[in-house]
Amino acid sequence: LAPVEENFKEWVPERRRPIGDLGPQADPFGVGRGRFELREYYCPGCGALLATDAVEPDEPVVWELDLAPGMEAAE
Repeated sequence: LAPVEENFKEWVPERRRPIGDLGPQADPFGVGRGRFELREYYCPGCGALLATDAVEPDEPVVWELDLAPGMEAAE
């Protein structure tokens, strides 16, 4: 999906949408209306959903996991 030292989410198709698209149970009292967005990341080959994040719209892309911990120190 991506080089091991990079965040795979930067390399795959992404869909961003309002958290309210999940339905009324996602925010039943409307407290977070417009405050959060849903980010979905998909496999570019088969379209399978790989990861989902619920974050504020201005947040950077979240790292799911680090496959090469400490690699930057070895360079």
